[in-house]
Amino acid sequence: MDTKLPEGRRVAGARQVVRAIRAGKALEVFLAGDADTRIRQSVLDAAKASGVPVRDISTMHLLGRLMKLSVPAAAGAILREGNENTTIYPQGL
Repeated sequence: MDTKLPEGRRVAGARQVVRAIRAGKALEVFLAGDADTRIRQSVLDAAKASGVPVRDISTMHLLGRLMKLSVPAAAGAILREGNENTTIYPQGL
């Protein structure tokens, strides 16, 4: 496993990753091997339905570091180019 993820805009956290996948914004998804089974399955299902490739990362701590976070992350995604002025947050937030 590379110790570096591709450059680009990123989102972290299972909910944000699933939203990005469903919105067609995720280019590639990264999933921690030690994440909760339900979280892993929801991300895998969304990625499979949208044809987004998924790479496994051994631990949530490693994925958090690779995503440039100071906390562990269960999932992360690199976003497609051209999404700079769009949001993946639900309305009202």
